[in-house]
Amino acid sequence: MDEWSRFAWQGMLLEVPEGWTMGAAQGSKESGYARLDDEELVRLEVKWEKEKGPPDLKRVVTKYLEGISKAARKGGTEFWSKRDMRLGRLEDREHEYFAWRADMQGYGLVFRCAECKKVVFTRVLGRRGEGMEQVARRVFSSMVDHQEGDEEVWRFYDFEFRAPKDFKLDKSLLRAGLFQMMFSRGRDELEFLRQGLADFVLKGKTPMEWFLDFESKQLRGFVLGEEEEGPEVRGHESREVEGKAKVFRRIASAFMRREEVRCIVWKCEKEDKVLGVRAVTRKGDEGICERAAQSVVCHVG
Repeated sequence: MDEWSRFAWQGMLLEVPEGWTMGAAQGSKESGYARLDDEELVRLEVKWEKEKGPPDLKRVVTKYLEGISKAARKGGTEFWSKRDMRLGRLEDREHEYFAWRADMQGYGLVFRCAECKKVVFTRVLGRRGEGMEQVARRVFSSMVDHQEGDEEVWRFYDFEFRAPKDFKLDKSLLRAGLFQMMFSRGRDELEFLRQGLADFVLKGKTPMEWFLDFESKQLRGFVLGEEEEGPEVRGHESREVEGKAKVFRRIASAFMRREEVRCIVWKCEKEDKVLGVRAVTRKGDEGICERAAQSVVCHVG
């Protein structure tokens, strides 16, 4: 596990071995769950939720270990556990590190963040006899439950970008080759799209032509202008299209504000990907789209 990368989802941020990829994710910033797997095992699980009164972290760990111990007895497996360990750097937060061994081994961390009022439970898993303590130590030491600043990093698989904190995730579509992340802030919208195997998918279309076809449902409420040269995005030439809301879309807004859409699309030749950002904002907020596009990391080096 010499190679490491970052995983970031709903404000959570941590370092993980390169081979661990997202197997599941659900929930919101307030309450959610994420799981990372390798090719054979569940390797990491993290669950977070807003506290409902002062939490008893010792009781949480006790109840968890009792459950594993009971399952081990039923399966005829020897059970061992250790508590109050030092496996990271969370001295400024109420926390407990612990470990156990049954049919598998695991290292756990539960902590409370007084600032964002979250209780976070994390466990790192491995086979019996597998050297996992140093792995768990690095994962736990890297954990961030809320990010500083006005934006948050999102990173999963090989896709990374930043979204403003006041936009919430409405929809995520993650399937082979295609990642689509859609955020909203009131009636404002922000979408990040990544399509792999670009040469195969485009089938003679330009990246912008493909993007506009893919986004036809999202764009049907707008009158689009001509395609133009867009900003340089991390060394890539891009194309952009802007548009204004049709009358019926503006009437649907309680404040009759003038909405505008901007799309920035480019192709990463090195990774054979089409990438695009679509933003629907009030007039004068067009910069959101370009800032979002500039945050997308399509390849390293």
